[in-house]
Amino acid sequence: MKILPISKVKQGMLLAQNIFRHDGLLAFTKGTEIKKIHIEALEYLKLDAVMVYEEKVRFKDDDINFTLQILESAYEHTSIWSEEFGRDIFLKVSKRIIKNRRICKYMNQLRVVDSYSLAHCINISIVIALILANEGRADNELADITYLALLHDIGRIKMKGIFEKQGKLSEKEFEKIRQHPELSFKLLKKAGFSAYDVQFVLETHEKYDGSGYPLQLGNTEISDLAQLIFIADTYNALSSYRPYRSVFPPFEVMQIIESETDKSFGKRYVDAFLDKFTPYPVGVMVELNNGEVGVVKRNGGVNNTLPVIDIISTDTGERVTTIDLRYHQELRIIKVLTEY
Repeated sequence: MKILPISKVKQGMLLAQNIFRHDGLLAFTKGTEIKKIHIEALEYLKLDAVMVYEEKVRFKDDDINFTLQILESAYEHTSIWSEEFGRDIFLKVSKRIIKNRRICKYMNQLRVVDSYSLAHCINISIVIALILANEGRADNELADITYLALLHDIGRIKMKGIFEKQGKLSEKEFEKIRQHPELSFKLLKKAGFSAYDVQFVLETHEKYDGSGYPLQLGNTEISDLAQLIFIADTYNALSSYRPYRSVFPPFEVMQIIESETDKSFGKRYVDAFLDKFTPYPVGVMVELNNGEVGVVKRNGGVNNTLPVIDIISTDTGERVTTIDLRYHQELRIIKVLTEY
């Protein structure tokens, strides 16, 4: 492995690390073959350098250990919770994966077929775990739900190339995408889950007003987990780099989600998401778009996305001033500064 400045990264190279976004969630997973869209996104993320494999290696398609390494890094090194919590939830979820050979097969297939969708599924599971964690505990009930959230879109393994397409989808491709909840449901039943346990995967694109798919359910007909996953999915999609549109900053994404109350999402689910999801927890170090570095001092401004920050001198490490991003919306957090 070697570290390369972004200007030296070429198409066809393989990432040797997970790449995180400024909100602590995954942009790309370890092992991703770099394409033009990835280079553009790395530049957008303002990264100085990334770790790549020195030569094009071949990962075994059935190497569950490599897939679990990706998951372990994502859970332990996300900046939205403590490394201890991440390690605990990873150990519990990974045990559930390893116990089911078919699930191991599906997870490996997702890694090989569509690394974007693997990152997507991991991100959704992280958001769900954060929202539902009771006093920061990774108990078995939370692990069960996190595991199910991780698997909710496993039907994407049957749709190679569609979710990584660099342009807008055609109507035919969109119609195919609409089938993935049913594909996920069937695959998980094959893996031994009861229809009751995985009914929620059919509902993750149902809308509160009844205009979703595939069943046109509405209101209380939609399960709690499906509603939360749909909100997390919306957040993740709008926060992800796509070549045909800009990335929405977190506070705008939160406003979009809030505007969909009683349309796409029920109010109590929106309230739970806005209250519990905090992309910049107190104590995390961040870089702003003006080059300044600071530490998050307090949250609560505009749904936890425009925190109060102590600006730190890069020479002395001492606090220079304190700013409230609610009143400086020309400033943006562009990077969470972590080392691992």
